[in-house]
Parts: sequence; structure tokens; C-alpha cells
Amino acid sequence: MAELFRRAYEVDPQPEYLFGRARAVIKDGDCETGRDLLEVFLATEPPEVQREAALAEADKCAELVASEPKTEPEPTSTPVKVGPSPPLDDEPVDVVVPSSDASSDRGRRRPDVLGWSLLGGGAVTTIVGASLFFAGRARTLSPAPANDERQYRDETNRSRRTGWVGIGLGGAGLGLVVAGTIRLGLRRR
Repeated sequence: MAELFRRAYEVDPQPEYLFGRARAVIKDGDCETGRDLLEVFLATEPPEVQREAALAEADKCAELVASEPKTEPEPTSTPVKVGPSPPLDDEPVDVVVPSSDASSDRGRRRPDVLGWSLLGGGAVTTIVGASLFFAGRARTLSPAPANDERQYRDETNRSRRTGWVGIGLGGAGLGLVVAGTIRLGLRRR
């Protein structure tokens, strides 16, 4: 688990990853490395709540080191066989980093509300435009019965206008979809 936090910190150097790695290293029994990581974390000047949590972890680690009996390993004359490292334990590690107000959101991307609004609004506008176009087209192909020529012409003109409004809305909707897609694509970089 500590390796995952190390990789995450390399990709996105958030102080919280240092704290998580320190806790994972301490859980694995390497208090010395854990305390070093906590010192680096504390050097980032985290909010008070996170600072207190890190100091509590350091104190807990210091107590563990103090309670362990100091024994020197007996020298052996037999060579030590070095082989591949044992498989990693997939047991999850509980990592709780107390959050503070806005400082915990530092460096995180927020969803692009404008981009998604353009995309969604454009999709809805395109659907409405297509519906109007096809409704006008259907009324033009099979008009309602008319009593005289003027009523027939009015109905045909209304159907054509509905179709043209649908084409306009559909085009505007497609433009919004393209604009939203471009904005979201640029924000991902």
C-alpha cells in the first residue's frame, strides 16, 4: 500500500499522499521511515487538524519503538539466501486524512460546469430542433384537410416554418454540443 501512495505522490504531489504513505509504512512495521515521511508531511505546513493527526501518528510510532526490546541479531556464519521478495499483502489499509475547509481541495480539479452545461443544453436543443423539423415535415407531407385554398396555403406555410425553426434549433444545439466537447477536452489537459 505504501508503494501506491508513493506512486500517487509522484504523479500528483499532494501532502495527503505523504501522510497515507507514512501510515502504511508504520503499519508495515517501519517506524523510522514512517517518522521521516511524517516530518516531510509536517514541513508542508498542513492545516491544524491534519498536523495534529500526523503528530499523533509520530507519537504512536515513538511508543512502539520505545516498547520494543533492543536485541542485537546474532551473527550467523551461514550465507543468507536472497530471493524474490514475498508477494504484497493486499489487505486494505485504513487511511484517514482529516480534511479541513478549502485547503484540502488544493490542486484537485473541479468539474467543468460550463462545459457540461453547454454539452447538455446543446443535446436538449438538438433533440427539440429535430422533433420540430420532423413534425413540420410530417405536416407538410400529409396536411390537414382544408376548406379552401387559403387555409391549405396557411397550413403548408406553418408546417414549413416549423421545419425551418427545427433546423435552426438543431444547428444551434449541435454548435453548443461541439463547444461543450471542445471545452471539456481542453480542460482535461
